[in-house]
Amino acid sequence: MARIVQDKICFSFHETAGSKRTEGFPIYAITPLGIKRIGKTRKRAFCLQLPENTICVIRYYESNKGYITLYVYYREGEHTKMVRVYETTDFQIPPVPEEVRDAIRNFIFNYLGIPEG
Repeated sequence: MARIVQDKICFSFHETAGSKRTEGFPIYAITPLGIKRIGKTRKRAFCLQLPENTICVIRYYESNKGYITLYVYYREGEHTKMVRVYETTDFQIPPVPEEVRDAIRNFIFNYLGIPEG
């Protein structure tokens, strides 16, 4: 599982991509100042630098059928937590801290342009 350590997020081997098709999907950092693309998925283990005051990291994935899944990573105390948000469930956000929920909503509705409702 991914780990957020100080100002980096580190992913294990094959954690973000298992094949050539799943390589290259964007990874974003969400901060109070906005959304920044910080990298892309890879088959090998890697770490990415996080901007200052990162609220959460969102890994974007699109299935063969075109459905979006967002993998959201955030810190809770000393632990890194991860939740999934699926297009197939109308982007219902699982229970997360309010700041993280607001960041996910902003990403879905403003960045992806998915209409609310």
